[in-house]
Parts: sequence; C-alpha cells; structure tokens
Amino acid sequence: MVLRSFVSVLALFAFVLTLGSGIPASAAGGSGTVTGKVVDATGAAISSAGVSAGGKTTTTDATGKYTLSGVPTGTQSITATATFFTSKSVTVQVSASKTVTAPNLVLSPNYGSISGTVSDVVTLKPISNVTVSIAGTMLQATTDINGFYRFAKAPVGSLTVSVVAAGYQNATSATTIANGATVTVNFALKAIVVVGPGSVIDWNGSSTYLLGANYPWYNYATDFGTGGWGKYTDWTSLNNGMATLKGQGVRIIRFWVFGDGRYSPEFRSDGTISGLDANVLPDIDRFLQMADANKLYILFTLVDFGMWNSGSTNGTVVMGGHSAMVTNATVQTSYLDNALKPLVQHIAASPYRARVLGYDIVNEPEGSMAGYWGGANLQVSQVKTFVQNCANYIHLYGGGAYATVGSASPSWVSTWKNLGLDFYQLHYYPGFDKNGPGSGLPTYASLALDKPCIVGEFATNDVSYTIGNTTPLSAQWYLDSIYSKGYAGALGWSYFSSDSATAWSPFAPVFTKWVQTYSSYIGPK
Repeated sequence: MVLRSFVSVLALFAFVLTLGSGIPASAAGGSGTVTGKVVDATGAAISSAGVSAGGKTTTTDATGKYTLSGVPTGTQSITATATFFTSKSVTVQVSASKTVTAPNLVLSPNYGSISGTVSDVVTLKPISNVTVSIAGTMLQATTDINGFYRFAKAPVGSLTVSVVAAGYQNATSATTIANGATVTVNFALKAIVVVGPGSVIDWNGSSTYLLGANYPWYNYATDFGTGGWGKYTDWTSLNNGMATLKGQGVRIIRFWVFGDGRYSPEFRSDGTISGLDANVLPDIDRFLQMADANKLYILFTLVDFGMWNSGSTNGTVVMGGHSAMVTNATVQTSYLDNALKPLVQHIAASPYRARVLGYDIVNEPEGSMAGYWGGANLQVSQVKTFVQNCANYIHLYGGGAYATVGSASPSWVSTWKNLGLDFYQLHYYPGFDKNGPGSGLPTYASLALDKPCIVGEFATNDVSYTIGNTTPLSAQWYLDSIYSKGYAGALGWSYFSSDSATAWSPFAPVFTKWVQTYSSYIGPK
C-alpha cells in the first residue's frame, strides 16, 4: 500500500515536471501548415526561392509566396535561400492542424558582376559570338561584335569562367568575387592551327577532303537482297537517317553491301557464286535514289573479312565460311564475273551513278590474314591478288568509280600499295595508342604512300564533346588531327551501329561546327 502510494506520487511529480519543462507540443505528434512570402529589401517578390522547415521543403511562386504543409508542431525555424541572395530564417510556432503565417523572409543581395572581352592573342581582334560560362552554374553569356560579354549577376566566392570558340583553343580563368563587386576577366585565345590536307582526292573536277560518317547498315549484311530471315530493312528509317546526316553536314557515307555473305551473293554447293539475289539491284536502286534525294555520296564497302573466316549457320542462313573467294581461282572468278561485275555495271548505268564515289573492296582484310590478326590465316599474296583483281574490275566496269581497301590499322595500310587502288584507307582507334592518347595516329607523310589516304573509321565515343577542346581523343581533336596530319578525309564510326566505339549523337554538334568552320575545304561537292 505504501509502495503503491509512493509510485503514484512519483508519476504525478513527473507529469508536473513535463508541464513546466517547455517541451514542444510536437513531442505529442501532429503537424500544421506554414505560409509566407520571400522578398528582397525593396519588397519585391523573389520567385523560385527554396523554403524549408522541419524537414519539409518547397519553392516560392511568381509572387514570392510559399506554403509548407506537414510541418511538425512546435517552434520551427523557417529558412529561405535563393540564388544571388543571402539566406534568412524566421521562427514561428506551429500548431496541430492549424495554418500560421510567417513574417516575410527579407533576403539581402549577395552577388557581384563579371565582364570582359574575348580576343585573338595574335591579331588582338575581338572574337564575337563566343560562349562564356561560369562553371557549376547554368549562367552563359555571348560576346558581341566587340568581343564584350557581361554577367550582370554572378555568385559570390571562387569561380571559374570558361570560354569556347570555334577555331580556337578553349580557355578558363579562376577569379573571386565579393558581394557587390565587379570583376573583369579578359581572354586572349590561341587559334587552333589546322593546315590544309597533305593529300586530297580529285572528284568532279576539284580536290576534295572527304568528310562524313559510317552509316554501315540498317541490318548487317541483309540490307540488299533477301534470305532465310526475310526482308526487314526499314527503308523509311534508313532515309530519315540520311536526312539527319545531311542536316549535320555529312557529305559522304560508307555503307556495306555483302558483309559476310549471309544474304548475297548467291553461292552454289561447290562454293562458286552464281549471281546476285533478285532483289539486290532493285534495293541498290532504292538506296541510291534516297542518297541522291539527300545529296549524299556513297563509298560502298563490298565484303567484310568475316566473309572469309569460319562459317556458321542459323536456319538456312550461312554466315561466312567463303575463304575460297581468295584461295580458289575458279571461285574468285565467279565472284568477279557474277557478283562484282553486274553490281558495278548496274550502278554505272544508273541515273544516280554520280553519287557513288567508289568501292571499298574489303573491310579490314587483315582480320583474315596470316601474320596480322588471325581469322582464316589467308596468305597475304592471295589476298593482294584478290584486291588487285577487284580493283581492275571496278576500273573496267564501274564508270569511273574509285577502288580502295579499308585497312584495319595505320601500321598496315602500306600493305595495299601497288595494287591499282585509287586511294588508301586506314582505321584508327585508341587501342593503337602505345605511347599515350593520340599517339597511334601517324602523319600521312610518315606513311610514305603513293596515293591519298583517308581515315575511314575513327571512334565517336570520345573523351569530350566540347567545341574547341583539343584534348587528345576528344571530338575536336579527332577532326582537327586527322585533317592537319595530312589525310584526305575522315569518316566517323558510326551513325547506326551500337558498339562501344559509337556515340554519334553527342559527337554530331562538334562535327557540324567543324563543317561550318572549314566548309571551303570539304566534300565531295
């Protein structure tokens, strides 16, 4: 009895302490609503200001008003923050299921301004239409005809200002700005030295730097003709792709025809070639009509080295396994007479024949050659004979179209000298860089070739897509370097393929700007 009374007294004592302790009512649960307004020192509304209290956040509307719902009851600090202003807090008492209006949150200005000029470091002339930005913000300004720019409001503290101008190396400058201060940041830009190509390709009566893209296929090796999987090339999509590339400044596309032979040409049981699938030439006509409508030129890649490597089957479709095209004279002659000849003759007679600049006889033949990088281990001399015979047929029946070969590496391109090719082609990827980024792309002059040479493939999955950023393996670096190192053309890999080297969408704006900057050099025209 005495113990029970003592416990009761203790409970009563604790209750009294609770009432007098000042513990917020929120300890008992519940929430309320807070409304208010955020303004500057003049009373003008500040929109899009962040307002927070008790773990709840919102932003002000165009009139500077805000509403915070679900704020825990009790004494709460309401804090407002806004770009270019100092944050401010007020205290309110929140009651359960009630709305309280907080005093205005009056924010003080907290910004400075930045202005300056952008000019050429050598000529000292102003550079107009240049984008100047402040890192870590969305703030951008553009220079006027006098090279002048200005940020009327800039965040206080340490800032990095950057400038990007086509044809110039990009530049940055660090500065510190105090509240109410004005800072001057001038830039003197160094021009990117891009000389004329060391080799050019004559086409339509002019010397041409071939600039374009690999639009290699819609579906690999099945775009022309039909086979065991049916016909599933989307011609509308293919045409839309051409239109997109045209709009981005592409002049020529590299597009594959036979690939690994899965749809065409037609093979007999003894390995010889009887001819082309009945749909190949009509499909070619359709393709050329679209190319003409989009004012694009074509470099047709005829055979992929996979044609010669070990074959495989999927249903009735045979992929590869046709090394006899190289090793057997009878089979090779059947390819020349029954596949290559009718194809190039048909195109030469087409009203759109001028759209076909030439034929890439085989893509990366080294992939099947002994002593290079494997595959069928074909003898180099046999592959050279195949290439030379194909070049002769193209010159005899192709109506003036050129012949080339897509060599897989800069170090192997000289393999294809003295075979009757009209220009050479090499492929360059970062995997060739043994002495640092970009080191694997030699100058054209160092290759000691007797004909012009293009870079028929280079990666568009790059380290930077900033216009003016010449860091090795950036988009700007690829375009500038291929040109300035003396090559006669550059075809990016690729518009449609989905491999790890492809990232055409972010690459395209840099490409388009390059086209605009050097439009007088590029073609075909």
